[in-house]
Parts: sequence; C-alpha cells; structure tokens
Amino acid sequence: MSKQANQGWSDYWTSGTKSAPSSCLPSGSDAIQNRQQHIWREYGSKLPRKASVLDLATGDGIVLRMIRQHRPDLRLIGIDASPTLPPAPKGIKLKSGMSMEKLSFQSESFDAITSRFGFEYAGNKQSVDEIVRVLRPTGSFLFIIHHRDGPIVRFNMRRRAALHWVVDEQRLIEKAMIFVRNPLAVNLPVPDLFKSAVGVASQLHPQSTASAELSQAIWLTLSNRNNGPIQNAQGALLELKRRVQAELQRLDDLERAACDEERVTKYQTWFETYGFSVEKSTDQDGVDPAPYCWILKGHREP
Repeated sequence: MSKQANQGWSDYWTSGTKSAPSSCLPSGSDAIQNRQQHIWREYGSKLPRKASVLDLATGDGIVLRMIRQHRPDLRLIGIDASPTLPPAPKGIKLKSGMSMEKLSFQSESFDAITSRFGFEYAGNKQSVDEIVRVLRPTGSFLFIIHHRDGPIVRFNMRRRAALHWVVDEQRLIEKAMIFVRNPLAVNLPVPDLFKSAVGVASQLHPQSTASAELSQAIWLTLSNRNNGPIQNAQGALLELKRRVQAELQRLDDLERAACDEERVTKYQTWFETYGFSVEKSTDQDGVDPAPYCWILKGHREP
C-alpha cells in the first residue's frame, strides 16, 4: 500500500468519528454489520480456550472487539500498516506501522489469524508466507475480502467520483486558494460559484454526499476567512486538499485490492500449497443481490 494511502488510513482511524469502521459502507448497511458480527461470533466460539488471535489490517480493532464480546478469555492482538491508530479497546493490543509482509512475531505464535477487508491490500505471496510462519500447526484463519462487484466497492467508487468532481473537474480548492491569496479578497464577497457548487454537487451525485460536504467545507472556509489571519484560511484549504488527496489514494487502493473469483482462487491455492484445507465462499447482506465479500477460511490438515 502506498505511503499516501497509509496516511489516508491514519486520518481515517484518528478522525474522532466513532462510526469510522462503518463510514466506508453504504447507507443502511446495518445488514452487513449484522452479518459480520454473526460470522466473527461463530468463528470465535470455536477457538480453543485462551487462544492467541492476530488480526491483520486491524484498524480500530473492530474484528477483535466482536470476537471478545463472546470470548473474553482470548489473547487478542491487531496489527496495521497505518502509522497511527486509535486507542486500543479494553483487552486488546494494537500495533501500528506493521505490514503483513513483515510480521514481527516469532514463528508459530498464533492459534488464529483474522482479517476484515485487509488481507487483500497486501494479497501477495510474501504476506501468505508470513501468515503461515506465525500460525501454529493446529491454527486456522478467516479472511473477509472485498468483492469487486459488491455494494461496498460500488459505494466507495461513487464517493471517489464525487470527490474528483470537486477537486479535478471544478477545481474548487484551487480556485479558493487563488481567491484567498488575492490581497483584495478581504473586502470582497465570496464568489457565488462556491455556494452554488454545494447545490450542484447534491444534484449531480445524489448517491454520495462527499461532493456536497467538501464543497460546503470550502465555502464555509471562505465565508469565515476574516475571522482571523488570512493564513488560517489558506492553511485550512491546504489541509482539506491534503486529506482529500490521501482519501482518493486510499480509494484507488481499495479498487485495486477488491477481488474477483480468479484472484481469490489464487490466494486459496497459495495456502493449499502449504497443506491447508481452504474453503472459499461469498456472503450477502440480504438487501443487495450482489455479494459484498468473499470469505476465505482455512486450517491445516492433520
């Protein structure tokens, strides 16, 4: 994953939004959340007592939280390549800045390895080698993987298109910077194009609020530019630009990571070469006809 995307994930996890894990899901995504809670509860219930579990690309540790609700006896550790993560939930350890390709754990350290929309971001032979190395001979894994044609990817691609409309097609941040750098801007009204962009964005992107929200943030920054030094408005616009660029990189990486059947089958084959019995399936939320994820579940044959 790119350095800029890692920064995008760092922004995402430290945004202070309690619903961050679900904010990349379609609206009305309770069905997806409920399905995943069921999957993780069932998997966790079958783990040995006091088993050690490693969660890959853990983010805020949501998978481990779901497992711990019913299995507080487990030893739960999550790792993520993001340089910054939110505080770890009770009973869970989170380690930032660690990639799946280089796990800093001794061999045969874990009874189970999990991942929710994370494994596919590495999805290479090196990460498989590392997973196999740190998994005990009797261990198992369960990965939930983005389905390329599913509603989650669809939702995020609409969000990406909406952000591109503001940043690249309308160039609103660029135009706003030009305006605030004008020495005469202090005495000038905010050009109408910034306020009107909010309404236009809502009409053009009715299935994504991203363009309207970003347009409004730009307009409000300009409207409040005289409440302090003009450098404050310039700094706010530069921060908006940085965050949007990081998010766009993160969404690009999501599109590359999302899997079709051929790619998931390749992952399956890699694990099978190590003697794992691997089940491949999909899961649906009961609302959208397309599956939202692939499920890859494996254990070593005795």
